[in-house]
Amino acid sequence: MNTYEEQPLYLVSDIETSLVYAQVPSPAAAAAVTLGILNSYSYSLPIHLPNRKTEWDAYDFNKDLYQTLPKFKFRKFPKELIRDDLLKKRKLARLRGYHFYCMEVYCEGALGRVAEYMPDELAAFMYSELAKCEPSRNVFTRPIEEYAALQEIDVGVAYQELQQRLHTRGEIELRNYAIHQKYVMKMNLCQTKRELNRVLQQATLALRGSPQTELDQVPLKI
Repeated sequence: MNTYEEQPLYLVSDIETSLVYAQVPSPAAAAAVTLGILNSYSYSLPIHLPNRKTEWDAYDFNKDLYQTLPKFKFRKFPKELIRDDLLKKRKLARLRGYHFYCMEVYCEGALGRVAEYMPDELAAFMYSELAKCEPSRNVFTRPIEEYAALQEIDVGVAYQELQQRLHTRGEIELRNYAIHQKYVMKMNLCQTKRELNRVLQQATLALRGSPQTELDQVPLKI
């Protein structure tokens, strides 16, 4: 396995035997996998450490069986520890991890349709500043007044504009989060790729705002 990106490598393993179940594309997807597989845990390998990257590039976690050792080291999984239930969980972890990540990408895409330039740090600052304002008394913080001056609009109008933007952003993010959590639970009940594909399609329709009756009629893919 060659890891080109300087990003952590996310893995899910069995607590009892330390069998690596799967390499998962994101920390959220890895965490979601652990919710549906008993006695599993997720962790990351810091790929940005150059002295370890070459070592980890030699492993194909999704193809071969490995056992996690201390200090992020690995060895071939002992044959005497292989069990059918572990292999079944490994297959589920790989399937679910892929579908969790697909749903994550669709959630981010849904947010992208209404995205605007607003760093997360700025949003938190704006929430704090708006909370200090008292528009009924015409009391506004200096940053809000400066924003209004730069925009060349009334400070009361600026307050309403910023409040509406934050509310819209928060409302959409909360809706996406609720959809993500709902379908993570549904996917963790799936046992086959066919079932996972169906739930993933349901999730994508939900993100588009399709009615529930339509969700129930999604055709299955194999």
